[in-house]
Amino acid sequence: MSIFDSFDATNSTRGGAHAAWRALRRTEPVRKDVAPNGTECWSFFRYAECHTILRDTAVFSSTSGALLHCVGAPDPAGGQALALTDPPQHTALRRPSARAVGPGAVRAHEAEIRARVRRLLRPILAGGVHDLATALRQLPMIAAGPLLGIPEEHWDSTVVTALATLAPSDPSYQDGDEDETVLRASSRLFGSIRASLATSLSRPETLIGALSATSVDGTALARRRIMLNVHSALVGGNTATLNVALHLLLHLARTPDLWRAVVDDRSVIPGLVDEAARWTTPAQQLVRRTTADVELGGVRLRAGDWVVAWIASANRDESVFSSPYRFDPRRAPNPHLAFGFGPHFCVGAAASRTLLAALVDELADSGVRFALAGPPRHLVSAVVNGIASLPIRFTP
Repeated sequence: MSIFDSFDATNSTRGGAHAAWRALRRTEPVRKDVAPNGTECWSFFRYAECHTILRDTAVFSSTSGALLHCVGAPDPAGGQALALTDPPQHTALRRPSARAVGPGAVRAHEAEIRARVRRLLRPILAGGVHDLATALRQLPMIAAGPLLGIPEEHWDSTVVTALATLAPSDPSYQDGDEDETVLRASSRLFGSIRASLATSLSRPETLIGALSATSVDGTALARRRIMLNVHSALVGGNTATLNVALHLLLHLARTPDLWRAVVDDRSVIPGLVDEAARWTTPAQQLVRRTTADVELGGVRLRAGDWVVAWIASANRDESVFSSPYRFDPRRAPNPHLAFGFGPHFCVGAAASRTLLAALVDELADSGVRFALAGPPRHLVSAVVNGIASLPIRFTP
């Protein structure tokens, strides 16, 4: 029996797969897996090969899908959404996306982001026990909502539906079987996006507005393609930022000495945030499909093969990270792959870092103390390293 089942959605609920990945990096860094639908794929567990897969978009294509459930079942949005295109189409879509949600746009909204984080934390800082998986649910939308062009009345539902699409087996999100859950969640998410178009198509500073003014190969983007891009941004951004925040606060609750050190020295916060991203790696793997025969990691891949880059394993690779199982906010350098790498480096990384830094800084400013009030419950998902429930007691 294999020490790690790549397609088992309950891996994270049993404490994660890091012990298995550590052994696989040493004994079987590349192996052939078989998806539940019978499709063969190659899994890569070392940093070097994962880095190559993410960097080389000419050989390792995103157009068939980027998530584990796409193996053998190409994503219908392939070639349409930013995350599912290769250059040069990817480049044409990335330019307006970067203008709308990249570092410059985030800086322009930084004061507003900070104020909204403060308001989100107000009930928590009053004290008592709070399930942070619920209480902080809107955190990603504090930045994503205005930048994408999603009105505030849709923020909570977009986070819930985004998580449901990637964790359809989790009890918090199940709505029928897995396929039914994904279909219903996606339908609700597209409904929120459709309702946002009326107010945001004419606002070029939002992602919706920027995409409406974009042409690819000389053709303006159809409304469907705009919606697919916004859907992809919401699913990726909402699941990543929230779960890095939850894993970070869980770790800080378990290591009060580290939290006191952060409170005493705020200069460590940027490093803390980046280390939290490496430590969590919310998207555990990224999927690509080869466009040509190529050798990687000592195996010969054929054109059309499915490959899975296990970036959660790569981010603990001992050959790259010193003491990789130690949470070190002063780790430098920290070349983690949690935000991707190369042409597909997460266009929303600046927004995520800003939100997480604001969250930590506001908590530190408040002087609040916090500790676990019960066991956390990890998200049932083969794709996302998430937390479904995190009860924390706050003492002003």
